[in-house]
Amino acid sequence: MYLRTTKRKNKTAERLKRALAINQVIAWRIMLMTFLGRETPELPAKVLFSDSEVVKVLIAYAKKSLTPPTSLGAAVNLTAKPGGYLGRSNDPPPGYRLMWRGYIHLQLMCDGFTLKGDDSGES
Repeated sequence: MYLRTTKRKNKTAERLKRALAINQVIAWRIMLMTFLGRETPELPAKVLFSDSEVVKVLIAYAKKSLTPPTSLGAAVNLTAKPGGYLGRSNDPPPGYRLMWRGYIHLQLMCDGFTLKGDDSGES
């Protein structure tokens, strides 16, 4: 449902297999982020996020008046924010759908930083 596999226009079964394999890896990472963000939020963010995701993108994104992520829980919540997570005091941790939407935004922001070619992590 979240991966929109049914809308893909794969002409052959082999292309569909490749698309499903890639989507399974992405879905596994989203599930792991969601689970570990809930169960062990005190872990360092670098357990699941790459240096470019944490150091460059999430910290630069947090400069918009949010606090920079230092733990896995903070990085997961910050990843879910562009997906629609509000993070109010009574809100439950983000679910899979919000994490998926936020993860897409995170990857687009990482692509932007890569295209910019700026290694300092500052905007």
